[in-house]
Amino acid sequence: LRRIHQVSFLKLSPSLMQGSPELVKQALVIAAGLSKVAVGVDVNDVATARFFMENGCSAVQGRPFAKPLKAGEVLSLAQGDATWTF
Repeated sequence: LRRIHQVSFLKLSPSLMQGSPELVKQALVIAAGLSKVAVGVDVNDVATARFFMENGCSAVQGRPFAKPLKAGEVLSLAQGDATWTF
């Protein structure tokens, strides 16, 4: 935690929820308290994405949103007007 001021975001894995969803909720509270952007990574289902977002996670990444892309495909996705809702 002493070096957390050097990062701008905190990545959280859904595997943390297997032990305790409360652990994830508290990590999100800590991230918010430190003014860090929380990102849920490797999110593979909509229920997990919803859990992260409802508990203060700023962003999620995973297969429900886009398949893995080649480097050249990322730019066209980023420049598009795609919006995902749950």
